Amino acid sequence: MRFTLAALVVGALAVSGAVIPRPAPELSVNTPSGPFRLSQLKGKVTIVEIMSTTCPHCQNSSKILSKLNTEYGPKGLSILGMAINDGANAAQFTKEFGVNFPVGVGKRDDAFAFLQHSLMSPFYFPQVVFIDRAGNVRAQYGGTDAFLQTNEEANLRGMIEKLLGEGGANKAAAPAKSKKK
Repeated sequence: MRFTLAALVVGALAVSGAVIPRPAPELSVNTPSGPFRLSQLKGKVTIVEIMSTTCPHCQNSSKILSKLNTEYGPKGLSILGMAINDGANAAQFTKEFGVNFPVGVGKRDDAFAFLQHSLMSPFYFPQVVFIDRAGNVRAQYGGTDAFLQTNEEANLRGMIEKLLGEGGANKAAAPAKSKKK
């Protein structure tokens, strides 16, 4: 009985949310203009959108992120899109939806590792990750989270303003609740 209970606890921990805050691991995508690495954005507040190019919610999120990129880019925001669906065409996606930030194609396994997402858990698009200027993942949300479902633009704007307002200091963040679905 003890072994079964211990196995259940370990199993539950394995499929629970990601550690927040944590150092952002390297992430690489193949953009239409060549390879792009997340580390190229170090020192900026960064949003990573992990998406499927055929997902309507991802398409809408990318439009909102493009609008916010125009507004906050000059203040130190950068955004990187990573499409992980089969047959993803980043150039076509960028053009069709007016995306003004780099979007590339990446590997599903790399995205799951970056997100600390268990293969045993459901996965919903998009996944949006916030990284502070010091290179720490401060929050991440999945496609079914209320953060992305209700008042998405206002929620994104609020998190961007919070992280930009921190300046360049490496502030310790209180762990944010991570909902990965």
